[in-house]
Amino acid sequence: MPNNELNSLLEKVRRRQLVVGMTAGFFWAIIAAVLALLVGMWLDVLWELSPQARIVAGFVAAVAGFVLLAWLAGRAWRSARGGFCRPAGRWRRRFRRRHHQRLGTGVENRCRLAANEP
Repeated sequence: MPNNELNSLLEKVRRRQLVVGMTAGFFWAIIAAVLALLVGMWLDVLWELSPQARIVAGFVAAVAGFVLLAWLAGRAWRSARGGFCRPAGRWRRRFRRRHHQRLGTGVENRCRLAANEP
C-alpha cells in the first residue's frame, strides 16, 4: 500500500522535525540563560549588587532559560504535530477569506479540504 508507506515516511519526518526543533530549543534556551547571567554579572560589576541581588540574577537567568525552552519545545511539538491545520486567528481567517475571494477559488478552509471533510 503506497498510502501506508507515505504515512510511515511522514511520521519519520515528523519525529525528525520534533527532535531538531527540541534540540534547537534546548540550545537557544542555554544561550538565553547564559546571556541573562552575563547581564546580571555586568550589572554586578557596574553597581556592586548585594548578595541577594546576585542570587536573584542567577535565578532569573535560570527561569528565562526554562521559559524559553518550554516555549520553543511547544512550538516544535505543535509544528511537528501538524502545523498546516492549526487553528487560525481572526486576522488569518479574514486574510484567507479575502485572498480566496480575490483569486476566485472559493476555498474557505484548506484544512477541511486536505482532510477530505465536507
